[in-house]
Amino acid sequence: MERIKVELKLDTVPLPADYFDLIGGTSTGGLIAILLTRLRLSAAQAIGEYERLAEGVFSHKKSFLLRSDGVFDANRLVDAIKDSIKRAGRDEDALMYDEKDTCGPCKGFVCAVTAPNVTAAAGPTLFRTYRVPKNNSYNCKTWEAARATSAATTVFDRIAIGPPASKVEYLDAGLGYNNPIDLVIEESALVFEPSASVSCIVSLGTGEVGATEYAQPRGLQKLLPTKLVHVLKEIATNCGRKAEEYAKRFSGRDLYFRLNVDTGLEKIPLAEWKDLGIVRAHTQNYMRMDHVSRQIDGVVKALTHPADPRSSVYSLAEIGNA
Repeated sequence: MERIKVELKLDTVPLPADYFDLIGGTSTGGLIAILLTRLRLSAAQAIGEYERLAEGVFSHKKSFLLRSDGVFDANRLVDAIKDSIKRAGRDEDALMYDEKDTCGPCKGFVCAVTAPNVTAAAGPTLFRTYRVPKNNSYNCKTWEAARATSAATTVFDRIAIGPPASKVEYLDAGLGYNNPIDLVIEESALVFEPSASVSCIVSLGTGEVGATEYAQPRGLQKLLPTKLVHVLKEIATNCGRKAEEYAKRFSGRDLYFRLNVDTGLEKIPLAEWKDLGIVRAHTQNYMRMDHVSRQIDGVVKALTHPADPRSSVYSLAEIGNA
């Protein structure tokens, strides 16, 4: 957004919601999607809100006797999310979709899975800021959607959402949908015309995880294979394979951009809010690398000059068939 300001000689840094048509995410990415689309915040404002939320929520662990699914108090998370909603000038109980309170042309969704069936063949539940022609999910409150996509196992308790008589419990969709690019493509096909032009697809990672090793189990590990469980979780949450799949799918097209800090973030847990300064430092160093900077310039070009004959613009139908 800073580079778009410079490129177009704007007076202020523009909003992501004014340049992207659809933003989706899971867990932390889901929170970001809500901040950028439903609340129409700038990138800087979204970062500020997340830092405020992280410090307020992750600086206090629940008493061991009070823990069920999660280590951290979900009520603190709800309060923090409601505060963000109010600071954005909306009612704390605002719905994700409200035709009287439009959040602009940029559509947003977050992913969650139903606790009774986390591997449902139909995929995760999407809580949207828009309506689709069929199979709309329950139009919950914005804070409920944020809670559902944040309900990571061992971090926060699950949340029940829905009509009073038929509530459903949800968890975050991190196991299986940490990289929701498939869902972004599928949603695009639902809400836009097949002839709609696509100038760029941007995928933002949370840091390379490196190799996952599973050593020969010994001793108690043969009876209680906690290391195996950890490895399986690493595999399930690793976005690298999906990113590589799309890199190959769109190879040779100046269309798909994957930005993912390559070193320094793999050992920083979600709840380590005190390490956000380290996250910022590694991210800034990554963005200064020449090949990364050129990728960002490519995104700026695609967003600001899609009609340029040198730009790679494809129809949504072509994207789906790629």
